[in-house]
Amino acid sequence: MKKHNKTRKIRKKKQKKNTIQKPSPSILFWSALVFVTNMIHGFVAGLYLYSFLFASLTISSLVVHTEYNWLTNSIDKIMIGSIVLYGGYRMWTRRNTSIRTILLLAICFLTFFFCVWVYVYGCFAGKYCFSKNGDNWHAGMHCIGSFGHHIIMLL
Repeated sequence: MKKHNKTRKIRKKKQKKNTIQKPSPSILFWSALVFVTNMIHGFVAGLYLYSFLFASLTISSLVVHTEYNWLTNSIDKIMIGSIVLYGGYRMWTRRNTSIRTILLLAICFLTFFFCVWVYVYGCFAGKYCFSKNGDNWHAGMHCIGSFGHHIIMLL
């Protein structure tokens, strides 16, 4: 009888070791979904390229925040760069001197520089996105960046 109980305990231990427990999606996965609002806004405003870019960014961000490797990270960085370049192009071509436009451009620059500071400076200094609570900063960066691009779409 004792031998049978011992074998059962060993089987339970092996089952626990072999069981793969997938972690629940992180805050970065959920905060990446904020880019869906940009995709919808772009589509409704008739900015189909912007909408496509944000759809692509949403997919790449969801993938990179669940399956991180050099390929998914590279694709995500390419999508981020594409959106930054297209947003900059839209800002450059929509210049005029109305107070509304100047105010919206100021907000865009502030949101852009916030995201750059939190990510780039944080990388070098080991702060913000690269600190112990970096996921919260990164999620905030998703939201601030999304807001900045909503403003660009209003220009």
